[in-house]
Amino acid sequence: MESHASCEAVVGDSELLVKKRAAICNAGPAKLQVIADFDGTLTKYRVNGCRGQSSHGLLQQENPEYDKKRQELYEHYHPIEFSPTIPIEEKTKLMEEWWTKTHGLLIEGGLTYDGIRQSVADSTIAFREGVVELFEFLEERDIPILIFSAGLADIIEEVLRQKIHRLFKNVKIVSNRMVFDNNGHLVSFQGKTIHSLNKNEHALDMAASLHD
Repeated sequence: MESHASCEAVVGDSELLVKKRAAICNAGPAKLQVIADFDGTLTKYRVNGCRGQSSHGLLQQENPEYDKKRQELYEHYHPIEFSPTIPIEEKTKLMEEWWTKTHGLLIEGGLTYDGIRQSVADSTIAFREGVVELFEFLEERDIPILIFSAGLADIIEEVLRQKIHRLFKNVKIVSNRMVFDNNGHLVSFQGKTIHSLNKNEHALDMAASLHD
């Protein structure tokens, strides 16, 4: 444990980590569920020496003007997301504002599901080594996996289809879900917006529901 931690991980309390691992082992698979972020966690942070794409970032709309508008929003709000001087209450409202404007541009710009498929096909997004093996290992033991993301659920599913070429029966994705009309055009988003600063509110509820 100490050797592994010193080489590959930073552990604040190694004794507590050992106790938690023992508790997980003693409880067994029936009491286990895995919760994972998507962008930069299941997917690589860097690809070919460059920052890896996110589920929002890989999306290219059929109308390039809307890609430009979304990039302008990113350049305005992204520094705010990581600012240490803005109070969390104010920052949360601004993140809600950012996600709402971005989703509005996706609808206004006429995004289609065919556009999502092509965006994923053209992307450089890639899973980290071992992700597929981990998912298969957990699927064989009926251990639920909750992929929880402030990104876009439909794109995450398409990334799974195209990059892994399959979906997993034990995987549930909780993210911003799109609604398409009969012609495959984006018309709205389901439910409450999930952004980077309110993910935990949803995660606790959804994780609790997996074993209900």
